[in-house]
Amino acid sequence: MAIIGLLMRTVVTNYRGDIPYVAVRATATELAARLNFLRAEARLQGGRYGMEIDVEKQVFRILMPPERRKPKEDEAKLKDRKMKWQHFEKGVKLTGINLGTKEEEKRNGKLYILFDERGRTQQKVLLFRHRDDPELVYSVVIPPLAGTIEAIKGDRGFPVATDLDF
Repeated sequence: MAIIGLLMRTVVTNYRGDIPYVAVRATATELAARLNFLRAEARLQGGRYGMEIDVEKQVFRILMPPERRKPKEDEAKLKDRKMKWQHFEKGVKLTGINLGTKEEEKRNGKLYILFDERGRTQQKVLLFRHRDDPELVYSVVIPPLAGTIEAIKGDRGFPVATDLDF
């Protein structure tokens, strides 16, 4: 039974990366969950939390504020704590960043999603595709002020406000 369990675990884990739909959905869902956590932490801790995505290398890491303690004399400047870089699922790429305008926010091939002390950020939609199925798209929708960050199937843009909305 133990051998069968180990074989099944290995097969299921490896099989997951070979199905484009599952890999893209898993990447988008994981990123949305991490971003929701960072927004909540920013509100609860009253600090700036965020995520840095290296678009060229297709990796991401979490950015956390420095620890809240009085620096010693030899520690004149505390640096932000940065977690280790993590890769997206096998074959999945971040292919687009929609800011609600025609511009993209990239700094030296990097994208920053930063939450202020109240959990606010600039609205964004991140588009993920799989190299084997470029028509398959998942969007990570990041609302600016509040709400849940969601992973949604398809290329989602921002809703356009009309006079009836006000």
